[in-house]
Amino acid sequence: MPKEKPIPLTTQEVQDILAGRKTMKRLAIKPQPDHCHRDIAGKENPYNADDWNRLLPQIGEKEIKCPWQVGDILWVRETWKYYEKAVGKGESFRVKQFPAYKADGDNNYIQKSCEWYEGKWKPSIHMPRSAARLFLKVKSIRVERLQDITAEDTQTEGIKLNCKHDDYVCSAHPCDFKTTIACKDYFKNLWNSINSKRGYGWDINPWVWVIEFERVQHG
Repeated sequence: MPKEKPIPLTTQEVQDILAGRKTMKRLAIKPQPDHCHRDIAGKENPYNADDWNRLLPQIGEKEIKCPWQVGDILWVRETWKYYEKAVGKGESFRVKQFPAYKADGDNNYIQKSCEWYEGKWKPSIHMPRSAARLFLKVKSIRVERLQDITAEDTQTEGIKLNCKHDDYVCSAHPCDFKTTIACKDYFKNLWNSINSKRGYGWDINPWVWVIEFERVQHG
């Protein structure tokens, strides 16, 4: 049965979702399988989550089950803080607390509209469900190696279309060879900035969950 679960995202990822660029997210499988059944290693098309779960007895010593399923609602944890604003007049006057989000930029509108402002941003991991504003419905899940990402998928991961890369500009699908290399290099750098210190850098080529989602209204 579909469930509601949190997912932490970086400020850049949140901005890409708000702009409508990002509809896919890769996460390293934890723990990584010690070894893989030859049918997985040699399969031309990536496995979906159900295929992976059926092969649990055949992928190393630990059972690695997908923590999400199609239909789950993911509420986004992002870098945030509270600000307080005076609302109402007379007997109805009160100070009310509102969440602010780093992905919204300089937040000048908050500075101008409130009397009390907490200056330090809080890490996404500390965001409570009540402060969440973004909700993503899981459309599909599959399993693949990180370096198998296509240029098209880098774009659904948030890489901007028509963005400059040195001496040329990315075109729409299909991507040519030069564009493909640049898009994957850009994604590689983005991936490493988040995952290298966690032991899942690009060069390790980890197995990843590939989650495709759509933004939904949910309260």
